[in-house]
Amino acid sequence: MGDARFKREEALRGQRELLVKKRDRLNALIDLIEREEGGSAHISFKEFDMTEYYDMLETFKREHADDVAALYGGAEGFDRLVATMKSRESETAEMAARQFGSVEKFTAAIKSNLDNLPSVMEGFAALKRDAADYTQRSDELMRELTSDLAREPSSPEVQLIVKRMDDLAKETAGIVKMEMGEGYWGLMADLYLTKPSLMKVHDKKYGEGATRFMGEAFRAYSDRGAFPADSLP
Repeated sequence: MGDARFKREEALRGQRELLVKKRDRLNALIDLIEREEGGSAHISFKEFDMTEYYDMLETFKREHADDVAALYGGAEGFDRLVATMKSRESETAEMAARQFGSVEKFTAAIKSNLDNLPSVMEGFAALKRDAADYTQRSDELMRELTSDLAREPSSPEVQLIVKRMDDLAKETAGIVKMEMGEGYWGLMADLYLTKPSLMKVHDKKYGEGATRFMGEAFRAYSDRGAFPADSLP
């Protein structure tokens, strides 16, 4: 009788701890949303719980030892990769939230990729074989997009070019069986508008102010959502 009571109390304590963690996580997320709605310029993504993501990686390491050995040189190499991710957890969470809408969706997408690793690797091999072609097509679209920086980034003419860039991105993502995430172009816009290193490289290649123009074009495309075919010029 005493043993059964102890096990029940132990189970209740465990359940309470889980509920407290969930409550704290929800409170942190509510606080994050309220600060973002208030226009906070310094949003921290440390509040996003990455536990499920790391658990999924550990499960993959345990259940796919051969793949881990082939791709990462063994469990130690895989563990170093995970340790690097954990050291940049806030950045990873931010990328996941912006690109996929939530860490949970990001985790599901990565899990799908790992579950279908052989076909994903075949896709990467195919993409590598045709890398020169895809690089050329991407560069041509970039040059077309930045050929006239006096244009309005949200204009139908410019947005049509971004639509073609989106088609190319989806084509390459399809080859490697990977999801882009619903917030992909919003994330690209953030990178092009805020990363000095990216601005330096692209402005040098495509002209002064080209990076910001591309970022604003990507932002307009992201904000617009699905691009109706009958709205194209």
